[in-house]
Amino acid sequence: EVKNEQRIDFELPDHLRDMINTYAKRFLPLFGGPDGFLFVTRTGTQKSYGALAAQVARTIKKRTGLVMTLHQFRHTAAKLFLEKHPGGYEALRQLLGHRSIQTTVRSYAGVQTRQAGRLQDEVLKERRAALQHLSVSKPRRRARPS
Repeated sequence: EVKNEQRIDFELPDHLRDMINTYAKRFLPLFGGPDGFLFVTRTGTQKSYGALAAQVARTIKKRTGLVMTLHQFRHTAAKLFLEKHPGGYEALRQLLGHRSIQTTVRSYAGVQTRQAGRLQDEVLKERRAALQHLSVSKPRRRARPS
């Protein structure tokens, strides 16, 4: 669930599913965590949002040197999604768990501006390349009457 209590169900890639299953079978039982919670503390209680967010931020900083909140991490993932799938707001809405498409568009429409410029540049380059074979001749001057 996300903050609006929307449940999100989607398929995980095989490699990620295998990692989670291994973690759940080998490590979760060591903590004696409650059934149904993937992220638990060392004492087995459900990990709080704040604790998980801090852990993600520390991991990002350690691995990349970037200081990033969990919200910024989510926003970056959304931006990368739209760069790969321009206009894919409905799929992104479902991925993020937004109830309304307007929320998704309002939050991420500006992200598409640069991508739109790049796509337009590609269209123009392709068009110029397609027209290059045409010879462009200068208009002929008419002879003046004598």
